[in-house]
Amino acid sequence: MERIVTYTASGKEEGKTISAWLKELGFSAGQIGRMKFRKDGICLNGERARVNRVLKEGDLLSLQLMDRGEDIREGTDRAPAPGKVVWADPDPEVGPLTVLYEDPDILAVHKRAGLVCHPSPGHYADTLANAAAFYLKGQGITGRLFLLGRLDRDTSGIVIFAKHAEAAAMLGDQRKKGTFQKIYLAEVRGGFEKEELVIDRPLRRIRDTMHMEVSPQGKEARTFCRLLGTREEKGETLSLVRCRIEHGRTHQIRVHLAYTGHPLVTDPLYGFGALPIGIGKEVPRAADVDLHLHAYICTFRQPFTGEEVTVTDPAPAWARRYEAEI
Repeated sequence: MERIVTYTASGKEEGKTISAWLKELGFSAGQIGRMKFRKDGICLNGERARVNRVLKEGDLLSLQLMDRGEDIREGTDRAPAPGKVVWADPDPEVGPLTVLYEDPDILAVHKRAGLVCHPSPGHYADTLANAAAFYLKGQGITGRLFLLGRLDRDTSGIVIFAKHAEAAAMLGDQRKKGTFQKIYLAEVRGGFEKEELVIDRPLRRIRDTMHMEVSPQGKEARTFCRLLGTREEKGETLSLVRCRIEHGRTHQIRVHLAYTGHPLVTDPLYGFGALPIGIGKEVPRAADVDLHLHAYICTFRQPFTGEEVTVTDPAPAWARRYEAEI
């Protein structure tokens, strides 16, 4: 299946080269290079064109975006090679795919807590990515599939897939610039003195564990939090917090909130009294954890139209127990 986008040159593009215009449209040198070597990658007025062609007002530029990669291999029980996407058909336990938003370039879906995002050792068919690839295969889209910002196994909410490399590159650039953002809901222990909190602490992984920690030797990480509501349960104060992150480090929200003394409820890694879990030690199943972290809003710009898109995944039951406007 192909994906073609077209642009019509206006007066302000006249006299520019195709290459210069593509860069203004947000295409990187790498993307331009890939399109140059596709059969109909870059065409001007219906004919294949070199990127040094000079534009005139009214010229029609056509770009072939969709990868023509290998088909998705069915029935394999082996892990995908690095950089490749080779999916087994989804395990029936994954369940039906819940689509939150879709256009010719992007697929946004709901991930339930306890479901792994993509294939990894021990998870070759029972992942959200398997279900997404199977869904797209029904549309005739095969080959590579690109995950934009995975969620931890125990986290629920919005997951974004790009259907081809060029959409992935554009969204990746938006993530770096802060145009692509996710907003999370988190239920944590304890009350807050202030309604808003910025946690600006670098993070690093503790050696030989899957545990992260705040450390001056870590990588930059910043989390913005806003208190939405509080409630009492069995003599303990619990709070509902809205979070937005910069940098997107592993476990960033979990570590930062725990650092302030407000771990997510029943967090097995960063909750009160939790100890680092070393590689090879069993991590509690999400069904036993109920982490209470949910990616509920994602905003970005459609890579090729510039339209602002907002995707929402309804708040889960634990967040709706608060008398708060979410």
